[in-house]
Amino acid sequence: MLKCIASRLYLHALRIFFKFDIWHASAPLSCRPYKKIVANEVLSHGVTSLVEVGCGLGDIGRLLKNNLIYGGIDLDKEAIRAAKFIDKRLNVIVGTFQQLQCFKYPFQAVLLLNWPHGIPFATLAEQFNSFPLSVKYIFIDGIRKDAPDLGFSYRHSIADFDSLSPNWKVFRQIESIDAVRDLFVLQRGSSLDAGVSV
Repeated sequence: MLKCIASRLYLHALRIFFKFDIWHASAPLSCRPYKKIVANEVLSHGVTSLVEVGCGLGDIGRLLKNNLIYGGIDLDKEAIRAAKFIDKRLNVIVGTFQQLQCFKYPFQAVLLLNWPHGIPFATLAEQFNSFPLSVKYIFIDGIRKDAPDLGFSYRHSIADFDSLSPNWKVFRQIESIDAVRDLFVLQRGSSLDAGVSV
């Protein structure tokens, strides 16, 4: 708990200089253990290259960068500046889905956490279907039905992800990675016979 408080104080101090969105200062890695669960899940699938859309300050990138080729992208240019200040070796850029082609390596996976709950699922599905064919996995969180209302516009449930078939199928669901979210692993054109595990 003390590490979480210290991390928040550090990020609030950084925010004075970089002026990034306050949400980033409230969510350091030490306060969000689910970020380590997500990083471990990515690595368990043998992914060697990944782009995180909505990388913020690069917490998950710092967990992954020594184990795979990592790229991060975020709309908040000040968050990207701060991420590079925290770790100069982190490969992060300002942008949206449209800038994915800026990463010149054939990335195998895309990671999306937290922010997709402000986007209608149809918009996300359109983006998923435009991903390069090198992308075999999508890692994305969904907000559980029984989770308290914390202002999420959309919850994105397994029924939403199942609707992506046959282009994308739910390969794995990890329930309760924190108090409100499950993690879904979508695989391109996979068979449900691969199993949905909980």
